[in-house]
Amino acid sequence: MHFRWLIAPLGASAVLMFGLPTAKLSQPRNVIGAALVGILVRLIIQPQYGGGRADCLSAALGMSLALTAMQATGTTHPPAGATGLIAAYADPIPDWRGFKFLLSALAGSSVMVGVTLLFNNLVPGRRYPTFW
Repeated sequence: MHFRWLIAPLGASAVLMFGLPTAKLSQPRNVIGAALVGILVRLIIQPQYGGGRADCLSAALGMSLALTAMQATGTTHPPAGATGLIAAYADPIPDWRGFKFLLSALAGSSVMVGVTLLFNNLVPGRRYPTFW
């Protein structure tokens, strides 16, 4: 799997964090997302059932469980759901059994939060985050 698939969720996160910096969905704890759930679903389901239907099952469960985890923790962030879906649907499972993808997603999200902190707090009248 190529990490270029992370560009879409990071772009969507950027729209939320720069365009709606006071929204609950845009806060730092919401941004660091659901890739781990997707990776775990993939590691459990894919070896058991192989390709084909397992890909659809992995994708559906990866996204559903990512959303469930975000709702349970009060950290809903739509792009993180997309990251969970991508991680669950990856074929083949990336290096380090998917955790390289997780590290890349976390690094990208962390850098995005850092840039958002700098930018939004340098612009007069803006404050980010509104809560942690």
